[in-house]
Amino acid sequence: MAESQTLAEERVSRIKITDKVLSNIGLGELIPRSIEARLAEQEGRKPRRISKEIRAKLLAESKTAVVDFFANSTEPLDATLEPAEEIPGRPQINSRLLRVTQGPKAGMVLGTQSEGGQKSLFVTDIASAGRRIDHIDDGHKKEIEQLKKIEARLAEMTNRLYKGDLEAIKSSGELDSMQTEIAGIVEGLKFTRNGQKLEILKRISRCVTFSDSKGRLNPPSKLAIWNTTQKFIAKRISDIEGISGYLEEDRGVVDSSMRVEASRLNSFHATVNENEGRLRILDVNTPLEEANIVGITTNLRALIASCESFKLEPYKTFAAKIIAEISAIIEILNLPNHNEQTEREKAKNAFMRIYSMSKLLNIENELIAVRNKWFMTDRPKECIYAKGLMEELAEIRRNFMTISAAQATRTKDLSPIYGEIYKLLHTVITMLGKNFGKGKTPEDRVEAVKTVERMLKEFSVAKLLIERL
Repeated sequence: MAESQTLAEERVSRIKITDKVLSNIGLGELIPRSIEARLAEQEGRKPRRISKEIRAKLLAESKTAVVDFFANSTEPLDATLEPAEEIPGRPQINSRLLRVTQGPKAGMVLGTQSEGGQKSLFVTDIASAGRRIDHIDDGHKKEIEQLKKIEARLAEMTNRLYKGDLEAIKSSGELDSMQTEIAGIVEGLKFTRNGQKLEILKRISRCVTFSDSKGRLNPPSKLAIWNTTQKFIAKRISDIEGISGYLEEDRGVVDSSMRVEASRLNSFHATVNENEGRLRILDVNTPLEEANIVGITTNLRALIASCESFKLEPYKTFAAKIIAEISAIIEILNLPNHNEQTEREKAKNAFMRIYSMSKLLNIENELIAVRNKWFMTDRPKECIYAKGLMEELAEIRRNFMTISAAQATRTKDLSPIYGEIYKLLHTVITMLGKNFGKGKTPEDRVEAVKTVERMLKEFSVAKLLIERL
């Protein structure tokens, strides 16, 4: 269901419309420089420099088209879910993630992000949307860890300066060490863009030296600043924890949407993989009779229908590639000379690419399922049964390496991806195996599990396929 006009207007009111925003949603023709380029071409002149005033006016005028895009070309991402795939207990709120339903960006996921206090848009495929959320969440966890360390250290130094002998602290060199440490904290925060962290940075920067406004060494004069700094730190941590709740909800919608697409993909892969009759097309030395061609063509058309059900990228792109290969096979089979060696080889190679793509994407979905099962956000790493995880990954590797009736389907252009998958599985299985045996500490196991989680999150068969198709 498309968004209402009112909701679309509300979304756009929170967004700063820029060239990037217009380009991201497929309205690049409304970018001021594109408008000027078209006018210049029509008038037979060179494009002119656009003034800030004209540029601002043109961007403001594009707002109507942006609202229309949201109202007529998007729907909430969770609207693609079947009732059984809805998230239990999920509050009914306006979805932050949308699916583009038509136009050049159809199938892409649309969301918002904060950039310097302004809301901007990002457009990406469903798999990348999941990795994006993971990346932000990982960054937030590291930030909380950093802020808590700063908070604890400031509290320790405050207590020391309040209760300790200032002259002894100074003569021992401890005061200099504190100033050096504070300078290090400032260095670690200097590239921040978040408003709250900028306030933290500003306050801590005033404490790099313990001298007061008259140049006298006066460490206690900085303690009030430290106290307010700790309040800002606590507020920032609280805000991050609130954002993490939204991220977890968004991740749930992304995972549910991917499960729906994966179920379509798994069905497609099973159809290709399990029906031996369809593999007659690989036997180029045995002529195909009319009855064979009718059966094969009927089955291939059913695969086209299956591919047309995909709603999200990158699956829509892969489906389009598969449909093109299937159409090429059907066209060959309808030729009078379809049994000639050259034509049969063409049909075989096209089918090999179809099978390889479906198998590779099926493996990706299995890896995603493992990641979602074992690495839930609220599950401590020390509670993960490393041996069970290793055994599940080993089973995936066994199935992946099993030679089927379509064993010749590793086409040269896709073979490197098979190698990347095997390398990943071998690495994570070996790593887990080495770290849960005798002589290994719980810390060893936790570090191994963390590394495996990171590798599974970062690995993408879809990305490798896009690079090669």
